[in-house]
Amino acid sequence: MRRAPRLLQTVFSLSANESKAELVREIQRIRGAVENPEAIQSQQTPVVEPPFINVFDGVPQTDGNSTTTTLGQNRSIAGAEITVTKINDCFSLFFTHYSPQVPVVDRPATPDAIFEKSPLLFWTVVTIGSRKYNQDPTVCSQLCHRIADLAFQSLKSRQTPIQIVQALVLLFDGLPPTTLIDAFQPDWADHDGTTAGPSQLALRTKLHHIQSSAICKITSNFMATPDDGVLQALIEMFDAQARMLQLQLHDEIDILTLYCTRLHICVSRFMLKQTDVSPTGFIDLYGISTSLIEKFAELDTATDLASYSTFYLSRALGLAAFVILKLHRSSLGLTLDRARGESCYFTAIRLYKKRSLLTSFNADLESKLAVILTELWSSSIIFRTNEGNLDSMSVRVRSRLTMNVFFDCLWWWRQEFRGQPDPFGASSQAAAGSLPLIDPFAVFPDIFTYDENYFGMYDDTFPVRDFSITS
Repeated sequence: MRRAPRLLQTVFSLSANESKAELVREIQRIRGAVENPEAIQSQQTPVVEPPFINVFDGVPQTDGNSTTTTLGQNRSIAGAEITVTKINDCFSLFFTHYSPQVPVVDRPATPDAIFEKSPLLFWTVVTIGSRKYNQDPTVCSQLCHRIADLAFQSLKSRQTPIQIVQALVLLFDGLPPTTLIDAFQPDWADHDGTTAGPSQLALRTKLHHIQSSAICKITSNFMATPDDGVLQALIEMFDAQARMLQLQLHDEIDILTLYCTRLHICVSRFMLKQTDVSPTGFIDLYGISTSLIEKFAELDTATDLASYSTFYLSRALGLAAFVILKLHRSSLGLTLDRARGESCYFTAIRLYKKRSLLTSFNADLESKLAVILTELWSSSIIFRTNEGNLDSMSVRVRSRLTMNVFFDCLWWWRQEFRGQPDPFGASSQAAAGSLPLIDPFAVFPDIFTYDENYFGMYDDTFPVRDFSITS
């Protein structure tokens, strides 16, 4: 009889105008339902799930044999034809996963609406959306080189300049240009963080503005005549500006962007002299790195971020992992939460493997970084000077702005696992303070040929294409 209340709610429907006879029949029906609940359940109308509706389709898609009318038409680019169904699917993937991270393009009514304005922007959206398009993985490989050719050809066009800039921003996965955002104001640093702030896009742009300003001020300090007192003051000032916006950030991607901004600012502590190292600052940097990876993993669980993250977020993930690696090998390791750092480091490897399109080492940068991080973790040579002393706090590369730590670790990997010589020469003496620490790649000779294999991360598997524009 415990099921009676639920059945009463299911079968009892009494109208105010029902007669006494009708009430008697209703009572008898309820009694029968209580005594034989399976009978009443079999009489209930089955619930029909609504059909899936693609946001760029004309009518709902069904599982039957009926035909489906789809908005748009097949499109071709440099001899490669993409069907309208695949175009619509890639558009849906782009505006679902990529656009919230770099929101510079409004969702159109149909894909053709973007094509009419700018074929470059149209194919950019399709190419980015096809990166994890499982229904046809060949779409991405067909478009990746063709979109590059189209982008270079579009640079000499004076039509639709806004759409061209939007496409280039998406292709380069760079920072949103402040000149395109009306909400941008240079005096946001004075904005009261407790009041209603700018829009989500404006807040994110503010973070990037703080990061860009920090890069300009901080790197110009340690690339010229380094003054550790000024450098520490600049790091603290810009980090405080970024933290001022924390109360206004409600979107999870914005919180992750805050961690990325703070990481790019505070990682410059490695540019300080060893005698001026502040344990508190590096412990804070360690916490930022672990929080960044944990937030990245949290968003990946919720929204599959690793598969659709931008280049900016992906490189920040690698930078955070390399910071953990350096601090784990330092004298500060005993004061850090080593278990948390190790877990985050391995999480970064897993996320890179997930983001990679293929699993082989020569597939893409993500798969290579997963291998590099794995090999460096177990390395016994990394960060050791010629005398055999462990010095993980020094950074030999000083020409890569806030990514100096990232590329310095790549050089260590190249020396140990690729058998390449040490290009820095007297790096151990420089670290000891007897010689100035000079990056030999900061100043190029007069006759310089760019080597695409600069860090040994590329090989003949990925030949460099000639994107020169011919008339």
